[in-house]
Amino acid sequence: MRSIFLVTGAALLFTGAASATAACSSNTTIINADDGGTTTPTDASTGADVIVDGGVDARYENTFPAPHAAIPNVLPQSGVPANVIAHPKIVTIGYDSDSARPELEAFTDAMVGSAWWKAATHEYCGGPTNECIGDVSVGAHVSLSQVPTALDTAQVESYLYALIANGSVPAPSPGVLYTFFFPQSVTLGEPGFEGCSAFDGYHSFSGNLPPDSIDAGSLEGGAMPQVAYAVVARCSSNIREATLTAAHEWIEASTDPDGYGYTVNDAAWSAFFYPEVGDLCDFEPENLVGKYTVQSGFSNAAANAGKNPCVPNDGKPYFNAAPEKNLVKVAVGDSITINVMPYSEQGAGEFTLDALDLATLYQKPAVVDAVVADSTVKNGLPTTVTLTLLSKPEPLQTGQVAAVVALRSTQGKTSHYWPILVAPK
Repeated sequence: MRSIFLVTGAALLFTGAASATAACSSNTTIINADDGGTTTPTDASTGADVIVDGGVDARYENTFPAPHAAIPNVLPQSGVPANVIAHPKIVTIGYDSDSARPELEAFTDAMVGSAWWKAATHEYCGGPTNECIGDVSVGAHVSLSQVPTALDTAQVESYLYALIANGSVPAPSPGVLYTFFFPQSVTLGEPGFEGCSAFDGYHSFSGNLPPDSIDAGSLEGGAMPQVAYAVVARCSSNIREATLTAAHEWIEASTDPDGYGYTVNDAAWSAFFYPEVGDLCDFEPENLVGKYTVQSGFSNAAANAGKNPCVPNDGKPYFNAAPEKNLVKVAVGDSITINVMPYSEQGAGEFTLDALDLATLYQKPAVVDAVVADSTVKNGLPTTVTLTLLSKPEPLQTGQVAAVVALRSTQGKTSHYWPILVAPK
């Protein structure tokens, strides 16, 4: 899902939300309130130890990238073969009265054979034969005369099945990915999940609706087929917003069509970014396919090589700051200080470091006061972050009670993030 927080929130992220003070870190004393001084990091989703080379006195300024905790990978659910759409065939659904429709159809056509699509999706494989995602194609462009006024999420699904039943759109077939390009006039969502407030797009995989939801008998066999679809809300007149959202949803619908595809294997990263391949790259610089704006997709191969995990990208040297833990536990009112290793590819140089409490980005009171010891850092020179839990956090979507803090590394207009969960002890 492409969240509105991740769009409008990006501007907030660049304004800064947490304090940072400059100090020498070479003689900092680590007081680990989580485990009595042990500095072995733990993967937030599995509890397994994560190897981190070097504490605050370790210097690797001439090793590129400096040893650091690994960026989590996106993986299928444990013990379940990944589901992917190996040969996506996009069917766009637009409207005669929408002046942007021809341009959105041309944008969809531009995806075919693009290097961007291959870079963003090619390493994800699944199904019984472990087939990897290949080129995207266009199944059809459908233009409808009647524009709906308002649709909640359940109604969008029923609406799609009605269009299938009456022959307004091509029948489902392997790989078909229906994509709604709704005009600005259409109100989407429901209370708590409103279009252009909580989201500007989402994808889903559904089927076998109750027989009385539409005229199921008009379909062969009377059963609703399973279908993959994406919804693109139009939150402004700028087509760039629509192409970014569509590209995001196509990447995710192909790599995780039904919740049994690829998602990040770390609770902190999932809580900050959302878990899918497109979500993890929402803050990264944008790409162009021809004249159309799209975003990157997450790459395990790039992440594991210490490079920018979001591909394709501008090729500039990657930089970030890795904490020794993605999950810490501390009593309300207490503090914990943990090691952080700034790292980069050669040539990146210095960058700034601060820390953000996710609650403040939703205009809520801060739950964690996060202070980094050094506001300017560079590869291989360790620093620390001190996290003070100010109040009990609200439960995350997973039910886990924890606050979300992100280390933000910035150089010029580019920022990269590394999330940490702070749970009450």
